[in-house]
Amino acid sequence: MIRLNPDPKTEGYAFMPKQSVTSRFPPDCDVQAALQALTHGGVHDEHIEVYTGTAGADLLDTKGQLHGAWVRFVRAVQDRLTDEAPLFHRADETLRAGGSVVAVFIENPENDMRRTADVLKAHGGSDTVYWGGLVTEYL
Repeated sequence: MIRLNPDPKTEGYAFMPKQSVTSRFPPDCDVQAALQALTHGGVHDEHIEVYTGTAGADLLDTKGQLHGAWVRFVRAVQDRLTDEAPLFHRADETLRAGGSVVAVFIENPENDMRRTADVLKAHGGSDTVYWGGLVTEYL
């Protein structure tokens, strides 16, 4: 089953969605079409997370406001030193405007990364990124 607004902190706070391809969908996009295309293309439901609306923004907590001083410190450092910080800000803005963020967790990046990104982008996704362990790749 595709997870809608799951709590990403159930296994400890994650600073980024490792081993996934993510994409933002504005409020006027049909995110359901992208999800159907992914599952028809062989992606298992349990590998897909969808965050939507203010509830999704609050759960992702891209500023770390709900997680104490250490997480806020790390997010502040990321804001100043990483290229990914604007992605987090745009994701939060999109969610608070009623849009969605889709994360597809992949097992084999070499085979699945580009194919997954192509599906997301073909259905209106933007800021499509692969989050590796130490590397992010804009797709």
